[in-house]
Amino acid sequence: MDQTVPTKDVVPVDPPQVGRNIIFISKATPGDDEFALWLAPRLEAAGYTVFADILSLDGGTRWRKEVTNTLQARGIKMLLCCRDSTLASEGVQEEIGIASDLVKELKDPKFIIPLRLEPYKKLFGIGELQWIDFTRGWAEGLAKLLDTL
Repeated sequence: MDQTVPTKDVVPVDPPQVGRNIIFISKATPGDDEFALWLAPRLEAAGYTVFADILSLDGGTRWRKEVTNTLQARGIKMLLCCRDSTLASEGVQEEIGIASDLVKELKDPKFIIPLRLEPYKKLFGIGELQWIDFTRGWAEGLAKLLDTL
């Protein structure tokens, strides 16, 4: 008597799709590292998932690809560190370009949230966006940011 157990057809399962759930911190390295290291854990404690290159990238990671993919596919908001030196960074300017496209794609005019770390000159494309002031104290700025989010 044949005692083999009939097998069911195995249907491959696609990995679950990850939705937009990342608060993306756009910053310059190393100028904004201290601020990102302060801000990210406080946002995570408030229940948000945060991406900041200094915290999120492992050694050997193709960082440009990871940064781009995270912002394009998973970003729900982009927090933009604002000071002249940061906004002059080529990488930050590229992230602003990607985020500007996402504003249109997601139909979210508040996708980019500027964080004023010191007085800065307005940059084309984000000059009219209202910033959250961190110059009077990071804790005060955080409270306003959490209200905004």
